[in-house]
Amino acid sequence: MKISIISQPILLGFSSHTSMIVELLREAGFRGEVTIVKNIPVDESDYPYLVDGIWAESMMMDAFEPDVNNTYFLSVVRPPIKELLFDLACHQLKVTEEDFPMLIHSSCQVASTVKIGAATHIEQSSTIAPYAEIGMGVNIGHHTRVDDYVTVNPGVVIAGKCHIEKGVMIGVGATVFDNIHIGAGSIIGGGSLVTKSIPAGVVAFGNPCKVIREVS
Repeated sequence: MKISIISQPILLGFSSHTSMIVELLREAGFRGEVTIVKNIPVDESDYPYLVDGIWAESMMMDAFEPDVNNTYFLSVVRPPIKELLFDLACHQLKVTEEDFPMLIHSSCQVASTVKIGAATHIEQSSTIAPYAEIGMGVNIGHHTRVDDYVTVNPGVVIAGKCHIEKGVMIGVGATVFDNIHIGAGSIIGGGSLVTKSIPAGVVAFGNPCKVIREVS
Protein backbone atom coordinates (compact mmCIF):
# COMPACT_ATOMS: atom_id res chain seq x y z
CA MET A 1 0.00 0.00 0.00
CA LYS A 2 1.60 3.25 -1.14
CA ILE A 3 0.44 6.83 -1.06
CA SER A 4 0.73 9.40 -3.80
CA ILE A 5 2.56 12.49 -2.57
CA ILE A 6 0.67 15.34 -4.22
CA SER A 7 2.98 18.13 -3.13
CA GLN A 8 5.67 18.95 -0.61
CA PRO A 9 5.21 16.86 2.56
CA ILE A 10 4.83 18.84 5.77
CA LEU A 11 6.23 17.13 8.89
CA LEU A 12 4.64 18.54 12.03
CA GLY A 13 7.04 18.50 14.97
CA PHE A 14 10.50 16.99 15.28
CA SER A 15 11.73 13.97 17.26
CA SER A 16 13.50 10.66 16.76
CA HIS A 17 10.28 9.62 15.00
CA THR A 18 11.11 12.03 12.15
CA SER A 19 13.64 9.56 10.73
CA MET A 20 10.92 6.91 10.39
CA ILE A 21 8.58 9.31 8.58
CA VAL A 22 11.34 10.33 6.15
CA GLU A 23 12.21 6.69 5.46
CA LEU A 24 8.55 5.77 4.90
CA LEU A 25 8.17 8.71 2.51
CA ARG A 26 11.23 7.60 0.57
CA GLU A 27 9.98 4.01 0.47
CA ALA A 28 6.66 5.31 -0.87
CA GLY A 29 8.54 6.90 -3.78
CA PHE A 30 8.96 10.50 -2.65
CA ARG A 31 12.14 12.39 -3.56
CA GLY A 32 12.65 16.08 -2.86
CA GLU A 33 12.28 18.57 -0.03
CA VAL A 34 10.25 18.07 3.13
CA THR A 35 9.28 20.94 5.37
CA ILE A 36 9.54 20.47 9.13
CA VAL A 37 7.13 22.74 10.98
CA LYS A 38 7.75 23.01 14.73
CA ASN A 39 5.65 24.53 17.47
CA ILE A 40 8.67 24.80 19.81
CA PRO A 41 12.42 25.11 19.02
CA VAL A 42 14.07 21.67 18.81
CA ASP A 43 17.71 20.91 17.98
CA GLU A 44 17.62 18.73 14.87
CA SER A 45 21.27 17.73 15.26
CA ASP A 46 20.23 15.32 18.01
CA TYR A 47 18.69 12.87 15.52
CA PRO A 48 20.04 12.00 12.06
CA TYR A 49 16.99 11.69 9.85
CA LEU A 50 17.76 12.56 6.21
CA VAL A 51 18.30 9.93 3.51
CA ASP A 52 19.59 10.10 -0.06
CA GLY A 53 17.25 12.05 -2.32
CA ILE A 54 15.43 13.91 0.47
CA TRP A 55 16.42 17.19 2.08
CA ALA A 56 14.65 19.41 4.59
CA GLU A 57 13.69 22.97 5.37
CA SER A 58 12.65 23.85 8.92
CA MET A 59 10.56 26.66 10.33
CA MET A 60 8.32 27.57 13.22
CA MET A 61 4.58 27.14 12.83
CA ASP A 62 3.94 30.90 13.03
CA ALA A 63 6.11 31.44 9.94
CA PHE A 64 4.63 28.61 7.87
CA GLU A 65 2.22 29.42 5.05
CA PRO A 66 0.14 26.35 4.12
CA ASP A 67 -0.71 25.38 0.58
CA VAL A 68 -3.94 23.64 -0.40
CA ASN A 69 -1.96 20.79 -1.98
CA ASN A 70 0.27 20.04 1.02
CA THR A 71 0.15 16.66 2.73
CA TYR A 72 0.78 16.53 6.48
CA PHE A 73 2.46 13.97 8.73
CA LEU A 74 2.75 13.87 12.52
CA SER A 75 6.49 13.64 13.06
CA VAL A 76 6.42 12.91 16.80
CA VAL A 77 5.64 9.76 18.77
CA ARG A 78 4.28 10.91 22.15
CA PRO A 79 0.47 10.79 22.06
CA PRO A 80 -0.14 14.14 23.83
CA ILE A 81 2.22 15.93 21.45
CA LYS A 82 0.61 14.28 18.43
CA GLU A 83 -2.80 15.42 19.59
CA LEU A 84 -1.52 18.93 20.27
CA LEU A 85 0.08 19.26 16.83
CA PHE A 86 -2.98 17.86 15.11
CA ASP A 87 -5.21 20.38 16.92
CA LEU A 88 -2.82 23.22 16.10
CA ALA A 89 -2.79 22.20 12.43
CA CYS A 90 -6.58 22.11 12.30
CA HIS A 91 -7.04 25.47 14.02
CA GLN A 92 -4.00 27.49 12.92
CA LEU A 93 -3.31 25.99 9.50
CA LYS A 94 -6.95 25.18 8.70
CA VAL A 95 -6.16 21.64 7.54
CA THR A 96 -8.50 18.69 7.96
CA GLU A 97 -8.16 15.00 8.79
CA GLU A 98 -8.17 14.23 5.05
CA ASP A 99 -4.90 16.15 4.68
CA PHE A 100 -3.12 13.55 6.86
CA PRO A 101 -2.57 10.41 4.73
CA MET A 102 -1.51 7.12 6.24
CA LEU A 103 1.99 5.78 5.57
CA ILE A 104 2.33 2.01 5.35
CA HIS A 105 5.58 0.31 4.37
CA SER A 106 5.22 -1.93 1.32
CA SER A 107 6.60 -4.91 3.27
CA CYS A 108 3.55 -4.90 5.56
CA GLN A 109 0.70 -7.35 5.14
CA VAL A 110 -2.60 -5.51 5.56
CA ALA A 111 -5.86 -7.35 4.93
CA SER A 112 -8.40 -5.70 2.65
CA THR A 113 -10.97 -5.57 5.45
CA VAL A 114 -8.77 -3.56 7.81
CA LYS A 115 -9.95 -0.07 8.74
CA ILE A 116 -7.11 2.41 9.20
CA GLY A 117 -7.49 6.00 10.36
CA ALA A 118 -5.74 9.10 9.08
CA ALA A 119 -2.18 9.98 10.13
CA THR A 120 -1.37 6.33 10.90
CA HIS A 121 2.20 5.13 10.31
CA ILE A 122 3.00 1.43 10.09
CA GLU A 123 6.63 0.37 9.90
CA GLN A 124 8.37 -2.49 8.14
CA SER A 125 7.13 -6.10 8.32
CA SER A 126 3.99 -5.49 10.38
CA THR A 127 1.01 -7.79 9.84
CA ILE A 128 -2.50 -6.38 10.24
CA ALA A 129 -4.96 -9.26 10.05
CA PRO A 130 -8.60 -9.14 8.85
CA TYR A 131 -11.13 -6.83 10.48
CA ALA A 132 -8.62 -5.00 12.65
CA GLU A 133 -9.55 -1.39 13.27
CA ILE A 134 -6.77 1.14 13.70
CA GLY A 135 -7.66 4.67 14.76
CA MET A 136 -6.21 7.99 13.73
CA GLY A 137 -2.61 8.87 14.56
CA VAL A 138 -1.49 5.34 15.44
CA ASN A 139 2.13 4.19 15.14
CA ILE A 140 2.72 0.46 14.80
CA GLY A 141 6.31 -0.68 15.13
CA HIS A 142 8.37 -3.19 13.19
CA HIS A 143 7.47 -6.89 13.44
CA THR A 144 4.33 -6.14 15.39
CA ARG A 145 1.29 -8.32 14.78
CA VAL A 146 -2.28 -7.16 15.36
CA ASP A 147 -4.84 -9.96 15.14
CA ASP A 148 -8.50 -10.03 14.05
CA TYR A 149 -11.12 -7.71 15.50
CA VAL A 150 -8.68 -5.60 17.45
CA THR A 151 -9.67 -1.99 18.13
CA VAL A 152 -6.82 0.51 18.47
CA ASN A 153 -8.14 3.94 19.37
CA PRO A 154 -6.70 7.35 18.39
CA GLY A 155 -3.31 8.35 19.75
CA VAL A 156 -2.11 4.82 20.55
CA VAL A 157 1.58 3.97 20.06
CA ILE A 158 2.53 0.29 19.60
CA ALA A 159 6.28 -0.34 19.55
CA GLY A 160 8.17 -3.14 17.79
CA LYS A 161 7.83 -6.92 18.11
CA CYS A 162 4.49 -6.80 19.89
CA HIS A 163 1.60 -9.23 19.52
CA ILE A 164 -1.91 -7.91 20.05
CA GLU A 165 -4.25 -10.92 20.09
CA LYS A 166 -7.77 -11.24 18.74
CA GLY A 167 -10.45 -8.97 20.19
CA VAL A 168 -8.17 -6.70 22.21
CA MET A 169 -9.27 -3.11 22.71
CA ILE A 170 -6.63 -0.44 23.43
CA GLY A 171 -7.90 2.88 24.76
CA VAL A 172 -7.08 6.38 23.55
CA GLY A 173 -3.49 7.51 24.07
CA ALA A 174 -2.10 4.23 25.42
CA THR A 175 1.56 3.36 24.79
CA VAL A 176 2.67 -0.27 24.34
CA PHE A 177 6.40 -0.91 24.79
CA ASP A 178 8.56 -3.28 22.71
CA ASN A 179 8.08 -7.06 22.95
CA ILE A 180 4.68 -6.84 24.64
CA HIS A 181 2.06 -9.58 24.30
CA ILE A 182 -1.56 -8.63 25.02
CA GLY A 183 -3.81 -11.66 25.36
CA ALA A 184 -7.08 -12.17 23.50
CA GLY A 185 -10.08 -10.16 24.60
CA SER A 186 -8.27 -7.91 27.04
CA ILE A 187 -9.05 -4.22 27.43
CA ILE A 188 -6.27 -1.66 27.94
CA GLY A 189 -7.48 1.59 29.48
CA GLY A 190 -6.85 4.92 27.81
CA GLY A 191 -3.55 6.61 28.61
CA SER A 192 -1.99 3.42 29.98
CA LEU A 193 1.74 2.75 29.74
CA VAL A 194 2.06 -0.97 28.97
CA THR A 195 5.55 -2.04 30.07
CA LYS A 196 4.80 -5.74 30.71
CA SER A 197 2.72 -8.33 28.87
CA ILE A 198 -0.97 -8.55 29.76
CA PRO A 199 -2.84 -11.89 29.96
CA ALA A 200 -6.04 -12.71 28.09
CA GLY A 201 -9.49 -11.70 29.25
CA VAL A 202 -8.62 -8.90 31.66
CA VAL A 203 -9.10 -5.17 32.08
CA ALA A 204 -5.78 -3.40 32.66
CA PHE A 205 -5.02 0.24 33.27
CA GLY A 206 -2.43 2.65 34.63
CA ASN A 207 1.16 3.84 34.49
CA PRO A 208 2.57 1.25 34.60
CA CYS A 209 -0.37 -0.76 33.29
CA LYS A 210 -1.67 -3.37 35.76
CA VAL A 211 -4.53 -5.87 35.72
CA ILE A 212 -7.58 -4.43 37.45
CA ARG A 213 -10.13 -7.23 37.02
CA GLU A 214 -11.36 -9.86 34.62
CA VAL A 215 -13.52 -8.88 31.67
CA SER A 216 -17.12 -9.36 32.78
